[in-house]
Amino acid sequence: MCEIELPKDLRTFLDDLKKRGPDWYVSVEKEVDSKYEPVALMRKLQFQGKFPTVMFEKVRGFKMPVVSWVASNFAHLAAAFDTTEDKLLAEYSKREQNMIPPRHVSDGPVKEVIVREDSVDLRKLPIITSCEKDSGPYITIGVTLVKDPETGFVNAGVYRHLVHDKKVLGIGGPEPNSRLSRIMQKAEKANKSLDAAIFIGHHPAAILASQNKRWVDETELMSGLLGEPIDVVPGETVDLDVPAWAEIIIEGKIPPSVRKIDGPFAEFTFYYGAPYESAVFNVTAITHRRDAIYHHVNPMFPEHNIWGILPREANLLRKLSAAVPTVKEVKLPLAGCGRFLCYVKIEKSYEGQGKIAAAAALSADPFVKIVVVVDDDVNIQDNNEVLWAIATRTQFDQALFQIPLAPGSILDPSNYTMKGRLGGGNLNTKLAVDATKPFGSSYPDRVEVPKKLLETMNLQEYLPSIG
Repeated sequence: MCEIELPKDLRTFLDDLKKRGPDWYVSVEKEVDSKYEPVALMRKLQFQGKFPTVMFEKVRGFKMPVVSWVASNFAHLAAAFDTTEDKLLAEYSKREQNMIPPRHVSDGPVKEVIVREDSVDLRKLPIITSCEKDSGPYITIGVTLVKDPETGFVNAGVYRHLVHDKKVLGIGGPEPNSRLSRIMQKAEKANKSLDAAIFIGHHPAAILASQNKRWVDETELMSGLLGEPIDVVPGETVDLDVPAWAEIIIEGKIPPSVRKIDGPFAEFTFYYGAPYESAVFNVTAITHRRDAIYHHVNPMFPEHNIWGILPREANLLRKLSAAVPTVKEVKLPLAGCGRFLCYVKIEKSYEGQGKIAAAAALSADPFVKIVVVVDDDVNIQDNNEVLWAIATRTQFDQALFQIPLAPGSILDPSNYTMKGRLGGGNLNTKLAVDATKPFGSSYPDRVEVPKKLLETMNLQEYLPSIG
């Protein structure tokens, strides 16, 4: 008898990780408290240099288990795309260009339990309180779906959702220039509530579509990244199709001009985001699998940043290649929160090309605040190599340029306003460093042993114990 191949979802991915062993997936049988304890355990693992996906089987007071660190490192994301870390960006970029329409179905596992209207109670979900000064439990990796009323495109994005009460969530975090903000503005201008749905728990490729920077229907992009049509089923109380193989769907409406205080919250910058007034999400229904798994992202760990890096790198590479065709690679290192610092590798063919590449990077993504451009002999996956290039190939009176009063992420705690340096805002001064060698100059060669010898040498023949 042939096994039926199930659609890709969170469970198929977790099954793959389990087969790879305890370095990839571990299960915690001890009961944990939803307030702080799961994140504290992961923090302890982080201190030991261990980053497996962690399944908390028993969360006190709840029936659902909680999984976290689904994308704790790039090896996990590479596994999600059936590739290796060094080929991950290329594989993602290829799939990103292959849009596939979703498959509309009448039913799916996420409809096994349906809770409507007066019976809705968010407090029955094991929503985690992560950090000491967080203002409450937050949904941290729910993918919010809304439909643009003009184009009909479905937009997907990940935002922070504070539980205000049993039927009300916050919807904090959309930047002023984000697509969700623009769609919400259209609804508010028309004085209409906006239908929305949040899905929790799916295959990493489906979640990554929410971090895309292209103006496309993101259910089609989910399918492209998955490499197969994503099954979608009609919502119960909203005019939206939702992923049929998700673990949990929260349906609701975003009313116009209603705001509640949201925060503090542990942000991707590893600082607390200050309290501010954010939109609200009035819940109208919750549907979920009978044995649903709740997915949580630990906000004080680089996983919070990893989810956004790959789509941003693909966006940068695509846009930079149009400006500088000899761009070889881009990197958004975790040292810059995966947003604010960018490395660009080019094969330099004329003087000034490094500055053109830097300017292109700064304009391609408003979150990028510092960009460093290096030659193609520098490994931009290694921070030390980039710093070495800066230290040995630059004179700052020629290598640097700045752009003051430029827009950046509102979550950058060093931002300023037109009125001054204090009080937050969304302006920053961008910095570019051209750390490329002068073109056509007789610059010293890098020291190295013969490349052929390195490639053919088997370390085990010399040091068997290292294996």
